[in-house]
Amino acid sequence: MQGKYEEKKGVNRKKLWGLLLLSLLMTAVAVYALSGYKQFPVHPEVPSEKHAPLEFFFSESKPVVFDYLQFLDADGNPILVLDFNRSIVEYLSDGWGEPEYWGGDEGWVCTAYGNCSLNINLPRDAHFIRLRAALQPVDPYMEWKELLRNAIRMGVKVNGTITDDGLHANGTDLTKCISNRFWICYYILKPDVDSDKDGTPNCIKIAEKHYRALDLNPRIPEPKPTKSKYNIGVFYNTPWRVIPKWTERADWKYATVKPIEGPYDCCDPEVIDKQIKRALEHGISIFIIAYVKPGWGAEQSFEDGFLRSRYKHLVKYCIDFYSEQWWPGFQFGDSLNKTYQLARDVTNYISTNYFVDSSYLRINNSPAVFLFHMLPFSLSYGLENLTLFVNIIRETSLKNGYQVFVIGDCMDIWQTPFNKGLLVKQFDAISSRGMIYAGVKNLNFDENGNPHVIEPYDTMVSGYIEQHKHWFRIAKECRVKFIPVVTPGFSNRLLYEAGIDPWLCERTDSTPEKFKEMCKGILPYVDHDVKMVFIACGNEYTEGNAILALPEYLDIINEVFANC
Repeated sequence: MQGKYEEKKGVNRKKLWGLLLLSLLMTAVAVYALSGYKQFPVHPEVPSEKHAPLEFFFSESKPVVFDYLQFLDADGNPILVLDFNRSIVEYLSDGWGEPEYWGGDEGWVCTAYGNCSLNINLPRDAHFIRLRAALQPVDPYMEWKELLRNAIRMGVKVNGTITDDGLHANGTDLTKCISNRFWICYYILKPDVDSDKDGTPNCIKIAEKHYRALDLNPRIPEPKPTKSKYNIGVFYNTPWRVIPKWTERADWKYATVKPIEGPYDCCDPEVIDKQIKRALEHGISIFIIAYVKPGWGAEQSFEDGFLRSRYKHLVKYCIDFYSEQWWPGFQFGDSLNKTYQLARDVTNYISTNYFVDSSYLRINNSPAVFLFHMLPFSLSYGLENLTLFVNIIRETSLKNGYQVFVIGDCMDIWQTPFNKGLLVKQFDAISSRGMIYAGVKNLNFDENGNPHVIEPYDTMVSGYIEQHKHWFRIAKECRVKFIPVVTPGFSNRLLYEAGIDPWLCERTDSTPEKFKEMCKGILPYVDHDVKMVFIACGNEYTEGNAILALPEYLDIINEVFANC
């Protein structure tokens, strides 16, 4: 009888262990499923004795509006996207107040004394967070210096462990990026890995359950700049906003050269870091930023993206004052008085907001400013008004404590009714943002007076070299510096055929070999003092000469200027 009891007891034990193993297996499968790529938040409650899966904490207690949050894999691809609208209400935990509405959109406000949390399971392969947030009150037109002054630092905790406190191991502030304008910010979720596989771990452990960034940008390997005997600059437009939902807009649909990054928003500093890396590794170290006026929109994307990039300190930048506003019929009007006032406004803003930056380009210890289309300005309004325009910029800069180095966009094929030397003497150096009609023998115009040119790139190459010889001689006679410029080509055909541009200029059959001929052809005209060369342009995708999207042409820059 005892034996039968023991036998039955053994059988029951085996059944019990079997059920236990089955239960554990089912639990493991469930956990794996819930932590996979497509898993959406599932935690309605978090017990008070446990940490919330995801917590945000701040250097100062101020109300912060969250717009969206994305979980990214090691390569920066979104795994899970959360919009902070009513669909996320059930996952909000400590610290969240009421939603805020702006411009037809909605975001939730974190009002905690230093932290707020989300009751969500993090996707299994999430290495980073990308989010968009701002301080209350949201003010997109606030000056850059005020935005920096108001900005607070945010950190992230995952299950009670600080994976990113917003600081770098060397003590510098990396992510003090919550201010009164909506900014895109990045945070580390996996601190003990090397996400970009560049040999530097994402973070270093500085205390129990506390990590701090070690890799300056753990998503993009650090650039390895090419050494060059020249200072190579590229003209760069920051209004380029080709986020996916805008891909039917002209700036994407009619792009003759597509960005390597695909559709992007240049308010995203990560995009700029990729382009800075590509530029540095091909000998380019200067970005000349197209600029119209403060608060216009393009300037905000320059501040939100370029000025907040992690690798900005590795390059120099300067302002290209886009003086197209004096053209009759332009949206700012054709009043010279408006032009002069705009010159004061722009100079005041850039001298008080940008010149203080250690990354701002200085030539002969003076902040450099490029003035666009100065030859057409002179032809339309005369040298006297051009002199007044340039003097306003110089005098306004001096009032703010800076003596600027002014580069005039003077080189062009147009014949002038006055002595070109009088034009050139207005500036400290002359250059060009591109001579699209260089080498054209017969400049044709349509019935409306708009240029209509289709000519081979070969004649552009010879035309560039010819114009450089001509303008270099004038600059030397006037004792001003000379900065040569090269371009991989030009074509606005898609814009012309769409009726967006009323004029057409297409330089056909450009090749890297012909571009190399142009680059070598302008070498004799590089100034021995400033040793500077400009490229037109970096990201003019709709005009076919976006060299940052043309790898074979970038290689020519390395070959001719960096390895000579």
